[in-house]
This record gives sequence, C-alpha cells and structure tokens, in this order.
Amino acid sequence: MTRINKKAVVKYSANQMYALVNNIEAYPDFLPWCTGASITSRDSDTLIAVVSISISRIKKVFITQNTMQQDSSISMKLIKGPFKKLNGEWKFQNNSEGGSIVSLNMEFEFKNKLLKY
Repeated sequence: MTRINKKAVVKYSANQMYALVNNIEAYPDFLPWCTGASITSRDSDTLIAVVSISISRIKKVFITQNTMQQDSSISMKLIKGPFKKLNGEWKFQNNSEGGSIVSLNMEFEFKNKLLKY
C-alpha cells in the first residue's frame, strides 16, 4: 500500500485552497496527467467525481465519493476504479501569519501490481 502524507504552507487562504481542490472539473486545466473530470451528483456536503488519468500509455478512470466540510476538509473514498483501495483527506487551515496550511493524507493500492510501477 502506498501512503502519501504532505503538508504545505501556502500564501492563499484556506477558502481559496479548498475552492481549488474542490473544483474538480478544472483538474485537466492544471494537472497534466488528468485528461477529464466531472461530477455526476452533488448535494450540500457530498459529491461523486469521475476522474480520467493518463500516464505514459496507461489510461484509467476512477470514481470517488467526496465528503466536504466547507473551507475545512475534503475526504475521498473510492467507489470504482483501478484501485483495490483509495482513501484520502485534504485539510485546510488558515495560518496566523497569513496564507494557510494545506495537508493531504492518502493511501491507495492498485488492483494490478504492474500499475504500481
């Protein structure tokens, strides 16, 4: 299983960073490996996202259920895709010195071991 734990201090507010991460349809505009992204359903605090990725010649689509707490956090849980497991959480916190602290904690495991490489 692969785990990612990243934290960054950025010059943008927690609100701005939350809006960026939650703007799933715009992912292809700034993530070079993302070839498509859409939201198939949305209510006040959850959404279903479909994301298409292409790395080298490998093209995959995965679907997540995202649960949001406005300007504070976004949790992701795999519904369908090339993963055996995919869970993650973004957290956004305003920094007293300006800007914000953004953290991403994610764990995933591919169904096909060859995709790991």
